[in-house]
Amino acid sequence: MAYDVKFKEKVLEILAQNNGNVLKTSKLLNLNYRTIVRWKETAARGESLIHKSGGKRVEKINPEKLKEYVDKNPDKYLCEIAKEFNCSTSGVFDALKKLGYGNRRKTRVIKK
Repeated sequence: MAYDVKFKEKVLEILAQNNGNVLKTSKLLNLNYRTIVRWKETAARGESLIHKSGGKRVEKINPEKLKEYVDKNPDKYLCEIAKEFNCSTSGVFDALKKLGYGNRRKTRVIKK
């Protein structure tokens, strides 16, 4: 839950009235101690108290290019694909899983 900037400023004013006693202020306003400390540190650095949203996660691997690459090179290991796309092997694994390339292991025939 994001608090309003005016509310955060009011909390910092109350904190100043309590001589910087964060514990007393947190009990008075029924806020988490750590939340008030974080706002105090942010204000001390001169940064804005506006809530910063995480935003949308950016995909590093282009799914179309990955599909094309895997179709052309079906025998490549995940680490080789990761070097080609400049990312981690787990990132390649997750991207391939999203594309429907579940288990890339070749089936082995056991001879009796």
